[in-house]
Amino acid sequence: MPVYRFPLTHIDAAETRRYAGLARAGEAFPEEMITSACREGLLYAEGRAAWHSYSYDRNTATILANPTLSLAGQDIQKHLHEAEEVVILAATIGPAIEQATEKCFADGHYTKGLLLDAVGTTAVEMVADKANRMIEEEAARRGYRATWRYSPGYGDWDVSVQKALLPLAGPSGLAISVTEGFMLQPQKSITAVIGLIPRHGNLEATGDTESNEGKLKWANRESVSPVSSISSISTDKEKDVNDIKGDKLVCRKGCAACPKIDCIARKL
Repeated sequence: MPVYRFPLTHIDAAETRRYAGLARAGEAFPEEMITSACREGLLYAEGRAAWHSYSYDRNTATILANPTLSLAGQDIQKHLHEAEEVVILAATIGPAIEQATEKCFADGHYTKGLLLDAVGTTAVEMVADKANRMIEEEAARRGYRATWRYSPGYGDWDVSVQKALLPLAGPSGLAISVTEGFMLQPQKSITAVIGLIPRHGNLEATGDTESNEGKLKWANRESVSPVSSISSISTDKEKDVNDIKGDKLVCRKGCAACPKIDCIARKL
Protein backbone atom coordinates (compact mmCIF):
# COMPACT_ATOMS: atom_id res chain seq x y z
CA MET A 1 0.00 0.00 0.00
CA PRO A 2 2.01 3.01 -1.20
CA VAL A 3 2.00 6.47 0.31
CA TYR A 4 1.56 9.32 -2.14
CA ARG A 5 2.76 12.88 -1.73
CA PHE A 6 0.41 15.70 -2.75
CA PRO A 7 2.29 19.03 -2.67
CA LEU A 8 -0.02 22.04 -2.53
CA THR A 9 0.73 25.09 -4.66
CA HIS A 10 -2.06 27.17 -3.12
CA ILE A 11 -4.59 26.96 -0.29
CA ASP A 12 -8.15 28.05 -0.96
CA ALA A 13 -8.82 31.38 0.78
CA ALA A 14 -12.61 31.12 0.42
CA GLU A 15 -12.69 27.73 2.15
CA THR A 16 -10.30 29.00 4.82
CA ARG A 17 -12.68 31.87 5.49
CA ARG A 18 -15.55 29.42 5.86
CA TYR A 19 -13.68 27.14 8.24
CA ALA A 20 -12.73 30.20 10.29
CA GLY A 21 -16.46 30.91 10.66
CA LEU A 22 -16.47 33.91 8.33
CA ALA A 23 -19.41 33.76 5.94
CA ARG A 24 -18.54 36.74 3.73
CA ALA A 25 -15.37 38.17 2.26
CA GLY A 26 -13.86 40.82 4.51
CA GLU A 27 -16.03 39.86 7.48
CA ALA A 28 -14.20 40.24 10.81
CA PHE A 29 -10.70 40.06 9.31
CA PRO A 30 -9.19 41.89 6.33
CA GLU A 31 -8.83 39.69 3.27
CA GLU A 32 -5.07 40.18 3.32
CA MET A 33 -4.87 38.46 6.73
CA ILE A 34 -6.57 35.38 5.29
CA THR A 35 -4.43 35.24 2.16
CA SER A 36 -1.30 35.78 4.28
CA ALA A 37 -2.27 32.85 6.51
CA CYS A 38 -2.83 30.70 3.41
CA ARG A 39 0.63 31.57 2.11
CA GLU A 40 2.20 30.74 5.45
CA GLY A 41 0.27 27.48 5.58
CA LEU A 42 2.01 26.33 2.41
CA LEU A 43 5.28 26.34 4.35
CA TYR A 44 3.89 23.83 6.86
CA ALA A 45 1.57 21.57 4.86
CA GLU A 46 3.04 18.24 3.75
CA GLY A 47 0.17 16.59 1.93
CA ARG A 48 0.26 12.79 1.91
CA ALA A 49 -2.33 10.07 1.52
CA ALA A 50 -2.71 6.29 1.38
CA TRP A 51 -5.65 4.07 0.52
CA HIS A 52 -6.63 0.47 -0.09
CA SER A 53 -9.68 -1.23 -1.60
CA TYR A 54 -11.66 -4.16 -0.21
CA SER A 55 -14.62 -6.26 -1.23
CA TYR A 56 -17.81 -5.21 0.53
CA ASP A 57 -20.77 -7.34 1.60
CA ARG A 58 -23.65 -4.88 1.32
CA ASN A 59 -26.12 -7.39 2.76
CA THR A 60 -24.33 -7.43 6.09
CA ALA A 61 -22.60 -4.01 5.75
CA THR A 62 -19.23 -5.68 6.22
CA ILE A 63 -15.84 -4.70 4.81
CA LEU A 64 -14.17 -8.01 3.89
CA ALA A 65 -10.75 -7.15 5.24
CA ASN A 66 -8.68 -9.27 7.62
CA PRO A 67 -10.14 -8.93 10.17
CA THR A 68 -13.53 -7.99 8.77
CA LEU A 69 -15.15 -4.71 9.82
CA SER A 70 -18.92 -4.38 10.19
CA LEU A 71 -20.23 -0.86 9.70
CA ALA A 72 -22.70 0.22 12.36
CA GLY A 73 -24.99 3.11 11.49
CA GLN A 74 -27.92 3.49 9.12
CA ASP A 75 -26.40 6.47 7.30
CA ILE A 76 -23.15 4.75 6.30
CA GLN A 77 -25.05 1.58 5.36
CA LYS A 78 -27.41 3.58 3.15
CA HIS A 79 -24.47 5.41 1.59
CA LEU A 80 -22.84 2.11 0.59
CA HIS A 81 -25.95 0.05 -0.07
CA GLU A 82 -25.08 -0.50 -3.76
CA ALA A 83 -21.32 -0.76 -3.38
CA GLU A 84 -19.45 -3.92 -4.36
CA GLU A 85 -16.14 -2.62 -3.06
CA VAL A 86 -15.00 0.13 -0.72
CA VAL A 87 -11.83 2.18 -0.62
CA ILE A 88 -10.47 3.22 2.78
CA LEU A 89 -8.60 6.52 2.52
CA ALA A 90 -6.34 8.28 5.01
CA ALA A 91 -4.85 11.72 4.35
CA THR A 92 -2.81 14.20 6.36
CA ILE A 93 -0.74 17.37 6.08
CA GLY A 94 1.47 16.46 9.04
CA PRO A 95 1.85 18.12 12.46
CA ALA A 96 3.74 21.32 11.55
CA ILE A 97 0.73 23.57 11.03
CA GLU A 98 -0.92 22.61 14.31
CA GLN A 99 2.37 23.20 16.10
CA ALA A 100 2.54 26.68 14.54
CA THR A 101 -1.08 27.27 15.56
CA GLU A 102 -0.41 26.26 19.15
CA LYS A 103 2.57 28.61 19.30
CA CYS A 104 0.42 31.49 18.03
CA PHE A 105 -2.09 30.94 20.82
CA ALA A 106 0.65 30.52 23.42
CA ASP A 107 2.18 33.83 22.30
CA GLY A 108 -1.18 35.59 22.40
CA HIS A 109 -1.58 35.88 18.62
CA TYR A 110 -5.13 34.57 18.68
CA THR A 111 -6.31 35.87 15.33
CA LYS A 112 -3.37 34.39 13.49
CA GLY A 113 -3.79 31.12 15.37
CA LEU A 114 -7.46 30.93 14.41
CA LEU A 115 -6.68 31.54 10.76
CA LEU A 116 -3.81 29.06 10.65
CA ASP A 117 -6.07 26.41 12.15
CA ALA A 118 -8.63 27.08 9.41
CA VAL A 119 -5.85 26.95 6.81
CA GLY A 120 -4.87 23.51 8.09
CA THR A 121 -8.42 22.22 7.78
CA THR A 122 -8.68 23.59 4.25
CA ALA A 123 -5.33 22.10 3.27
CA VAL A 124 -6.09 18.56 4.43
CA GLU A 125 -9.46 18.65 2.66
CA MET A 126 -7.66 19.70 -0.53
CA VAL A 127 -5.23 16.81 -0.17
CA ALA A 128 -8.12 14.39 0.36
CA ASP A 129 -9.82 15.83 -2.74
CA LYS A 130 -6.74 15.14 -4.84
CA ALA A 131 -6.45 11.59 -3.54
CA ASN A 132 -10.18 11.17 -4.11
CA ARG A 133 -9.75 12.06 -7.79
CA MET A 134 -7.11 9.38 -8.25
CA ILE A 135 -9.42 6.82 -6.65
CA GLU A 136 -12.25 7.89 -8.96
CA GLU A 137 -9.99 7.58 -11.99
CA GLU A 138 -8.96 4.05 -11.12
CA ALA A 139 -12.57 3.14 -10.35
CA ALA A 140 -13.68 4.42 -13.76
CA ARG A 141 -11.01 2.30 -15.47
CA ARG A 142 -12.36 -0.76 -13.71
CA GLY A 143 -15.98 -0.02 -14.61
CA TYR A 144 -17.08 1.51 -11.30
CA ARG A 145 -18.45 4.81 -10.14
CA ALA A 146 -17.19 6.19 -6.85
CA THR A 147 -19.44 7.68 -4.19
CA TRP A 148 -18.36 10.81 -2.37
CA ARG A 149 -16.15 10.06 0.62
CA TYR A 150 -17.82 9.47 3.98
CA SER A 151 -15.90 9.98 7.22
CA PRO A 152 -16.46 8.77 10.78
CA GLY A 153 -18.57 11.33 12.63
CA TYR A 154 -20.85 12.01 9.63
CA GLY A 155 -24.50 11.27 10.34
CA ASP A 156 -24.86 8.45 12.85
CA TRP A 157 -21.51 6.79 12.05
CA ASP A 158 -19.69 6.95 15.38
CA VAL A 159 -16.09 8.20 15.50
CA SER A 160 -15.12 5.20 17.65
CA VAL A 161 -14.70 3.27 14.37
CA GLN A 162 -11.47 5.22 13.77
CA LYS A 163 -9.31 2.68 15.59
CA ALA A 164 -10.47 -0.17 13.35
CA LEU A 165 -10.75 1.89 10.16
CA LEU A 166 -7.36 3.63 10.11
CA PRO A 167 -5.21 0.47 9.74
CA LEU A 168 -7.27 -0.58 6.70
CA ALA A 169 -5.89 2.37 4.72
CA GLY A 170 -2.39 1.02 5.28
CA PRO A 171 -1.04 4.42 6.35
CA SER A 172 2.08 3.36 8.28
CA GLY A 173 4.14 5.86 6.28
CA LEU A 174 1.71 8.65 7.15
CA ALA A 175 2.45 8.52 10.90
CA ILE A 176 -1.23 8.95 11.80
CA SER A 177 -2.52 7.58 15.10
CA VAL A 178 -5.83 7.54 17.00
CA THR A 179 -6.15 8.99 20.50
CA GLU A 180 -8.12 7.43 23.35
CA GLY A 181 -10.90 9.86 22.46
CA PHE A 182 -10.91 8.52 18.86
CA MET A 183 -9.43 11.70 17.39
CA LEU A 184 -6.71 11.54 14.74
CA GLN A 185 -3.15 12.72 15.34
CA PRO A 186 -1.91 14.84 13.62
CA GLN A 187 -5.16 16.72 13.99
CA LYS A 188 -5.21 17.82 10.37
CA SER A 189 -5.82 14.29 9.13
CA ILE A 190 -8.79 12.53 7.55
CA THR A 191 -10.07 8.98 7.24
CA ALA A 192 -12.93 8.15 4.91
CA VAL A 193 -14.74 5.38 3.06
CA ILE A 194 -15.55 5.61 -0.65
CA GLY A 195 -17.99 3.13 -2.18
CA LEU A 196 -17.41 1.63 -5.63
CA ILE A 197 -20.62 0.95 -7.53
CA PRO A 198 -20.86 -0.92 -10.86
CA ARG A 199 -21.77 1.36 -13.75
CA HIS A 200 -25.07 -0.43 -14.22
CA GLY A 201 -26.08 0.46 -10.64
CA ASN A 202 -28.58 3.18 -9.67
CA LEU A 203 -26.22 6.10 -9.03
CA GLU A 204 -28.97 8.51 -7.96
CA ALA A 205 -29.86 6.33 -4.99
CA THR A 206 -26.37 6.72 -3.55
CA GLY A 207 -26.37 10.51 -3.35
CA ASP A 208 -23.30 10.51 -5.61
CA THR A 209 -22.66 13.83 -7.33
CA GLU A 210 -20.33 12.48 -10.00
CA SER A 211 -22.78 11.30 -12.69
CA ASN A 212 -21.42 13.57 -15.45
CA GLU A 213 -18.10 11.87 -15.95
CA GLY A 214 -17.18 14.14 -18.85
CA LYS A 215 -16.89 17.06 -16.44
CA LEU A 216 -14.30 15.37 -14.27
CA LYS A 217 -10.65 16.38 -14.54
CA TRP A 218 -8.65 13.46 -13.23
CA ALA A 219 -5.22 13.79 -11.63
CA ASN A 220 -2.40 12.77 -13.94
CA ARG A 221 -1.70 9.24 -12.74
CA GLU A 222 1.31 8.92 -15.05
CA SER A 223 3.21 11.28 -12.75
CA VAL A 224 2.74 8.90 -9.80
CA SER A 225 4.99 5.98 -8.95
CA PRO A 226 3.95 4.00 -5.85
CA VAL A 227 7.28 3.45 -4.15
CA SER A 228 8.37 3.17 -0.54
CA SER A 229 10.05 6.56 -0.77
CA ILE A 230 7.00 8.75 -1.11
CA SER A 231 5.90 9.62 -4.66
CA SER A 232 4.92 13.05 -5.94
CA ILE A 233 1.96 14.45 -7.89
CA SER A 234 2.09 17.76 -9.71
CA THR A 235 -0.92 19.99 -9.11
CA ASP A 236 -2.07 23.40 -10.29
CA LYS A 237 -4.65 25.95 -9.30
CA GLU A 238 -6.57 25.65 -12.56
CA LYS A 239 -7.56 22.04 -11.83
CA ASP A 240 -9.01 22.99 -8.45
CA VAL A 241 -10.95 25.91 -9.95
CA ASN A 242 -12.37 23.70 -12.69
CA ASP A 243 -13.54 21.18 -10.11
CA ILE A 244 -16.21 23.53 -8.82
CA LYS A 245 -17.76 24.35 -12.20
CA GLY A 246 -21.26 22.98 -12.63
CA ASP A 247 -23.85 21.83 -10.12
CA LYS A 248 -22.58 18.28 -10.18
CA LEU A 249 -19.16 19.09 -8.75
CA VAL A 250 -19.68 21.82 -6.18
CA CYS A 251 -19.51 19.39 -3.26
CA ARG A 252 -15.76 19.09 -3.90
CA LYS A 253 -15.25 22.60 -2.60
CA GLY A 254 -17.40 22.45 0.51
CA CYS A 255 -20.88 22.71 1.87
CA ALA A 256 -21.07 26.50 1.55
CA ALA A 257 -21.13 26.16 -2.25
CA CYS A 258 -23.39 23.12 -2.38
CA PRO A 259 -27.12 23.57 -3.13
CA LYS A 260 -28.04 20.23 -1.57
CA ILE A 261 -29.22 21.43 1.84
CA ASP A 262 -30.62 18.04 2.92
CA CYS A 263 -27.26 16.25 2.66
CA ILE A 264 -26.52 14.19 5.81
CA ALA A 265 -22.84 15.15 5.57
CA ARG A 266 -23.51 18.89 5.39
CA LYS A 267 -21.22 20.86 7.69
CA LEU A 268 -23.23 24.10 7.77
